Amino acid sequence: MVDAAGAFPEQVVMRGVRKIEWPLAGSRPIPEDAGTRLAFRAIWRTPLPGARGKFQFRFFNRVVLSLLRGKLLNMRGAGIIHDYHKPYVLVANHSLRYEAVLLLTLVNHLREGHPIHFLADWNYRLWPLIGHLMVLAESITVVRKPAKPAFLNVFKPLFTDDIAPLEKARLYLEQGEPVGIFPEGTRNPNPSRMLLGDRGAAWLSLQAGVPVLPVGIRFPGVPPSGHIVEWTPLEIEFGNPLFPSARLEGRASDLDAVKEWHETIMMEISRLCRKEWNPKLRRKKHESD
Repeated sequence: MVDAAGAFPEQVVMRGVRKIEWPLAGSRPIPEDAGTRLAFRAIWRTPLPGARGKFQFRFFNRVVLSLLRGKLLNMRGAGIIHDYHKPYVLVANHSLRYEAVLLLTLVNHLREGHPIHFLADWNYRLWPLIGHLMVLAESITVVRKPAKPAFLNVFKPLFTDDIAPLEKARLYLEQGEPVGIFPEGTRNPNPSRMLLGDRGAAWLSLQAGVPVLPVGIRFPGVPPSGHIVEWTPLEIEFGNPLFPSARLEGRASDLDAVKEWHETIMMEISRLCRKEWNPKLRRKKHESD
């Protein structure tokens, strides 16, 4: 992360990844039960000063998180989300539809109502409750995939923006606000292997000079040879921010720098979610799927 003077803060290098060395200072203690499961009372009693004056956002985020909290078996490293107040690119592996919504509402909650701007497929905007929450959270809509069922594609132009999703994400980062991306680019129900992924998160991090905050989502109980099905309970581990060594400084065509940073990011997600990542795998689907 670059400070006001243009220099990177003091860091310690561990296994080739830069990690925070100094203690993080939060505005108050970590929310109740944030270290393991999330209590219902914590969702409704924790103040959300970042959403002051935004009643609908506070209400709907709490409603959705309350509905999904039973699927969250455990979480680790939540203090990073609560305490780290600088812009970053949050990245996580992606397996299920509901998991994406749970992560969105959980991070909003841990950030005390300060929303994180997730890049999300436009199909989520078609879900009545979830679509409204995405608007309130100022999520970045990605209009790329077709709708299911196909007749819903008639609504696709309504969600198309003049600004490209990655460019909008870069603008949020420059304003000091974090963004979230699932770099695998699609749901991956394979319990043991990750997809190659897109390099958008790496490009954003290098362009804006901000760290990447890796997240691992695990599904305990699913055998390596099995298949992760919708509504499978999960656990989440937030890792320490990874700091790029430098910005691209306009060198958007420096593909080698983006590729190298992407590999570092994916390897750390792989470690956290306990899945194998191999850059030679196909991006969209595994051969065994």
